[in-house]
Amino acid sequence: MATSLSRVNKSSWDSGLQAGYHLVTEVGMQINFAHVRVPSVSGADINYVLFESRSATGTFGDNAALLAQLTMRARASGLRVDQSALVFVEAEQIRFQGTKPLVDHLSRTGVPGWTHSFDT
Repeated sequence: MATSLSRVNKSSWDSGLQAGYHLVTEVGMQINFAHVRVPSVSGADINYVLFESRSATGTFGDNAALLAQLTMRARASGLRVDQSALVFVEAEQIRFQGTKPLVDHLSRTGVPGWTHSFDT
């Protein structure tokens, strides 16, 4: 899965994103995520998942691996996932990493409300 990274000003929109980020190496953590269906440019629906999390190291590669794991877990729970991304706060900036069209969309629209969660 090719991933893209984007940064937006944290004060540019109000969201449910908590200040800080999740370190998924911690046991017993809860990871919030949104499963959303939106129309695509072609008119077909796209189902995406946005996870409020990042890897312990925060590197691009480790975040990409984490995104792949979380996406597989969401699919295994029965959710349809066409695109996925991580969202986290770094240096007081909201950052997205994931599928480029989804990252572009989220950079314009912001973080939706959380609809699900699971424990690590």
